[in-house]
This record gives sequence, C-alpha cells and structure tokens, in this order.
Amino acid sequence: MRNLTLIIILIGLFQGAANAELTLLKEQLFTESEESFLRRTYSYDFDVSSQAIIHAVYSKPVPGEERSQIIYVTKAVGGDWPGDGQRTILEEFGSRESISTWIMLDTDGVAHISYIVRRDFVDGNGTVHGSGLVYQRVDNGVLSKKINVSSGSFHTRMQLNNNLVVFARETEIFLNADGTIREPPFPKGLQLTVPSASAKDVWNKVVLDLPAAVDYRLTNFVYEAQRNRYHIAYGDQNAVFLRNTYLTTNPAVTPESALVPFPSGAGHKLWYAFSDNATDAQGKLQTKPSWKTSIIDNSGNISENEFWTDLVL
Repeated sequence: MRNLTLIIILIGLFQGAANAELTLLKEQLFTESEESFLRRTYSYDFDVSSQAIIHAVYSKPVPGEERSQIIYVTKAVGGDWPGDGQRTILEEFGSRESISTWIMLDTDGVAHISYIVRRDFVDGNGTVHGSGLVYQRVDNGVLSKKINVSSGSFHTRMQLNNNLVVFARETEIFLNADGTIREPPFPKGLQLTVPSASAKDVWNKVVLDLPAAVDYRLTNFVYEAQRNRYHIAYGDQNAVFLRNTYLTTNPAVTPESALVPFPSGAGHKLWYAFSDNATDAQGKLQTKPSWKTSIIDNSGNISENEFWTDLVL
C-alpha cells in the first residue's frame, strides 16, 4: 500500500538569516493506492486558486487491472479532503504507466487538466490509436468535453500561454519531409504542441530542432510569458551504446547473481534549451523555431530509471 500525502509548508524569511526556515503546518492523507512498485511514480498534480482552493488531479491504478482512474478533487486550504463519492472521475481508462497527469489554473480560475488514456483514441485525421493525450477544462465546477490532443502515450508536460494550454511531448517521427511514412525504427524527438490561432481546441505541432540524438527524455517544460520564451530540460540518452552493452553487462537477475554496475556512459546527458521565436506575439506556432541549447551535465550517467530532475525560473 502506498499513500499520497499533501504537505503544506510555511516559508518564513528572517532578516539577516542566510537560510529560509520551513515550518510544517499540516500533513494530510490525499488518497490510498494499490500501486505496484514496478511503477515508481504516482502520477498527480495540484494547483491553488486565489480563493485558497486546492485543485488536484491524480491517476489511481485499479487493483488487478491494467488501467487507472483519472480523478479530480477540490478542497479549501485547511479543510478536509472529500470522500471518494464526492470526487470526480474524469476517465476510467487512464494509462497505468503514465506520469503525465497535470493541472494548472488560469487567471480566470479555470482548471486546465491533461492526462494520458490507454483506449481507442481518434486523432484529427480520424485514425484510431491505442492511446493518446486528452485535455479537459473545469470552469466553476462544470466539466468540458474530453478533447483529443495528440495520439500516443508519450511523456508530456503542460503550460499556459494567455490562458491557453501548450504541451511539450516526447515523440516518434513517423513521417518523412514529403509526408510519406518512414520505415521503422522511427527516429525519436521532442515536440511542441501549440493551440491553433484560428480554431478552438485544435493544436499545431512542430518537432524541436535539437542536437541529434538516438533518444530523448523530457524532464520539464516552462513557458515564460514576459519574454514569450519556452524553456525545456531534457535527457539525451546514448541508446545505441546501451543496447549494444545491455546483454553482456546486464544478464538476467537471479537470487544468486552478483550486482552488475550500470555501464558508464549508457545513461543520459542533461540538456537545457530555450526558444524566443517558437510562437509569434499572437501565439501562432512558427514553422522553424530556433532553439539555443547547453549541457547541464555531460557525464552520460544519469540513470533512465531514476531520472528525477526539475526546472524553475
């Protein structure tokens, strides 16, 4: 049994002190879960309104099944969490493996929510896929319809630009420049998904022009409204090296087997990238935005299974 707990902390700054003092105000049980230890992250997010209302969304695995319920709940700061019967189930077939469940409140108090589903998912061309990114709004307690944004269960991050949602996603590149379908294996990349300037709840997409890599792992995504700047941190894994060494350096684990070290250089380098021209002043996606990149950690030893990084302005 694993529990999700919300901790409320007061940060006090004292004049002349070098450090901030953190004072625990309240700790509350959020929800329980029969989550498997094979999936290391409980997929959840929360935001707090100017009226001191906590809005939370989380993915709760269904015991004995390969699906999760996507649940939305609110409460006043300092109040008690409502019971299960007073929480809103947004989706019965959320992806159990996903760690891409997000919520953000805009300046009008509308909650914007995104999550990954693993069920029939119809894209903008009418093609049915096995999974995809879904977006919903909650305006004064009223749910919007579910909006299919983009197919695939790829890791996703969400931000707001002028009260409209934008996404950064990991992706596979299925099409050639002329629109024909590539032969597998498909190259990997990171994708920016921006709302259309001419149609509501329609998104345009562009693959980021980043230094070449075999695989990418999105860690965080931040939109800076003041400069119309998009910030991304990501991992750049040498997947070829890992694949070529895996069978020899990582044999099957048995009770008698010795610990096998993670091969040096088979993990991720950690990168940072930003763009000032991904969208224009009206929010329209540009065809070929430029991205400036730099390496935060060049070791190549950041493990795929423990990729806990963050980015804040």
